[in-house]
Amino acid sequence: MAVPSPGGSRMSRRLQDTLMRYGQVGLVVHFCLSSISLVSCYLAVRHGEHVEQLLELVGKGHEEPSEHSQVVGAGSSMVMAFVLHKALMPLRVPVTVAVTPLAAAIWTRVAARWL
Repeated sequence: MAVPSPGGSRMSRRLQDTLMRYGQVGLVVHFCLSSISLVSCYLAVRHGEHVEQLLELVGKGHEEPSEHSQVVGAGSSMVMAFVLHKALMPLRVPVTVAVTPLAAAIWTRVAARWL
């Protein structure tokens, strides 16, 4: 059984406390920031063309472009983007914790006007 690092434990505790305090607004903020992060990572990887270099290292480079290689390229980009997205978690959690109270205050004002 792996022992979590102290930084990761503190970070996840802060995120849990924020989500418990702000409820659905916290979840929406977290999912929105995570979605933006994942899409941004995918676009960065896809336009950075690092996937082709990695495919060359394993002997799959310099092939004629085919439908199969395009699917593999898109899938590889998504996997690399997901890994990058997970690596950026230490940056996303503090942003979520900082933005959630502001989003909750805005939501409260907007909901008071409309309801």
